[in-house]
Amino acid sequence: MNQLTEYTGKAYNFLTYNCWDHVKAVRAKVGMTTPQFDCTSPSFINDTFINAHDNSKGLKQSEAPSDYCAVLIASKRGRHVLWHSGVYLDGIVSHCDRFSRQVRTDTLKSIIEKSERVEFWQ
Repeated sequence: MNQLTEYTGKAYNFLTYNCWDHVKAVRAKVGMTTPQFDCTSPSFINDTFINAHDNSKGLKQSEAPSDYCAVLIASKRGRHVLWHSGVYLDGIVSHCDRFSRQVRTDTLKSIIEKSERVEFWQ
C-alpha cells in the first residue's frame, strides 16, 4: 500500500493546511527536511514557486521523480499559469485539491497530462 494514502481525505484549508504544508508534513514523516516558503496566500505561493528556480533554499531540481520528492505543478487558469505542489511516491502524487477541499492522490501520468508543466525537486 502506498504510504501517501494515509493523507487522503485530510481537510484542506489554504490558511491552515495548504499544498506546501502537505509537502512538508509528508516529507517530515520520513525524516526529510523541507524549506519554508512564503505560502500565506494563493498569490504568494504562486510567486514563491515561480521564483524558486532562483532561490530554491537547498532543494535541487531533477529530471525524473524520486520517492518523496516535491512535485511542482503548473496549470493554466484562463490566461494565468498557477503553481501547486504535491509529493511523489511509486507513480502517485498526493496533493491538496481545492475543489474537494481535501488531500487526494492522482497518478503522475494524469497530473502530467492535465498540467502545463511538472517539475521534481528533492
